[in-house]
Amino acid sequence: MSGEPIVLAGDVNGTAARLVETIARLAELNLGPYALVGGLAVMCRLAAVHRATQDIDTVTEATVPTAIEVITSSIGAVDPTNPNRVLIDGVRVDVIDTESFRYDDLDGVELADRLFVVSHRWALESATETEITAGTATAHLRVATVAALVAMKTGALFGGRHREPRKRASDLYDLYRLVLEHDRAGETTAALAAAPFGLGHLVADALRASVLDEPERALRQLRDGGPEASRLSVDDLQDLLTPLVEHLSR
Repeated sequence: MSGEPIVLAGDVNGTAARLVETIARLAELNLGPYALVGGLAVMCRLAAVHRATQDIDTVTEATVPTAIEVITSSIGAVDPTNPNRVLIDGVRVDVIDTESFRYDDLDGVELADRLFVVSHRWALESATETEITAGTATAHLRVATVAALVAMKTGALFGGRHREPRKRASDLYDLYRLVLEHDRAGETTAALAAAPFGLGHLVADALRASVLDEPERALRQLRDGGPEASRLSVDDLQDLLTPLVEHLSR
């Protein structure tokens, strides 16, 4: 089955099509369980190229051989600056390995790391089959759900204080757009509340600390996210995210 069809609108310069072509090549490999996450996955869930992105982010099951070893043995090479990244004809592909765990394994793990581990594992387990088209390029693979992307973007905001300003802005703008478009009936909030390992509470705590407790600082970060992101106001952030955080905190 090809999965849910998604056409990425607004790919003016063909960048998204190039990324989709690369994904199609990845899909031909025996990588084991894996899913698309990150900025391109956000665009898939919005069905639009709403901002620039040059990279592909994936989450995979920890296997032997690893996904990176499979990729570099056939179509790519390890990025010399990052052992968890491969280059495929100039396209950067980040590969995050995950494995199953129990509640006991999270004992003593701080919020940022716990949110990273839980959100990425859930992204892999809950991803759905999707057919992505950009221009003339089409790929078939599993894509993280909206709720999992919101959780991962929240983790990037909370744990990424030292990330470059442009990436922090894109993380917050992605999160804002996902909630705006996909939580009108509370469906994303409900999915997060039902997620395993207390993920909903983790997202609420991290969003409160990284956005709602300091909305003016969060708004300043958006200035590096392009003209659409910079048009948002403090009220926009608070009005959209406060109900989500309040519900997940129950």
